[in-house]
Amino acid sequence: MAHEVKNPLTAVRGFTQLLKEKCPDNPKLVSYAEIILEEIDRANSVITEFLQLARPKQPALKRQSLNSLVEEIAAIVSSQAFLKNIKVEYECVDNLPLCMLDRDQIKQVLLNMCQNAIEAMPGGGILVMKTGFLPAQKEVFIDINDTGCGIPREQIEKIGVPFFTTKADGTGLGLSISYSIIGAHKGRVEVDSKEGKGTKFRIYLPCC
Repeated sequence: MAHEVKNPLTAVRGFTQLLKEKCPDNPKLVSYAEIILEEIDRANSVITEFLQLARPKQPALKRQSLNSLVEEIAAIVSSQAFLKNIKVEYECVDNLPLCMLDRDQIKQVLLNMCQNAIEAMPGGGILVMKTGFLPAQKEVFIDINDTGCGIPREQIEKIGVPFFTTKADGTGLGLSISYSIIGAHKGRVEVDSKEGKGTKFRIYLPCC
């Protein structure tokens, strides 16, 4: 089904791109073509999310350092955050035990949560990522803290439920996929939020 939808979209995108290139002297037409291209890309993104939720990929586990992953994510999101007057900080504990992770999947989770945090701070703020170790539970954790608008208490329990979203243009699939990925890693997610003060997502993962 997904391919049956994506194939026509690919054709439409190709012809729209061609039309845009063939008519550079028609700014109104070029503007319309750019809108079509953006909407096609958005539709493809939604289809990809549906597929990922319906048929989750099993993680390819390898011994990984969460600290190095957090440093990488901080570097990736810093430029976007800077443009929105958001400061990105990270605090990594020394000698953090390694974890069995699919690095690409956990990277996807962290990028999704950081993106949500950035969107929750339209007026600027601070995004802080922290790592930690719980020896008794044999778990490590990553905190993603923002100083944004916060989440109403009655909505917190709905976070991660497919199709639940507070965004006007959201699908509600990003966090659902993230929760699914963490579950496949035998981890869990906790959320603490105060309206007007900010939100903290804590991801727990078993260590080696």
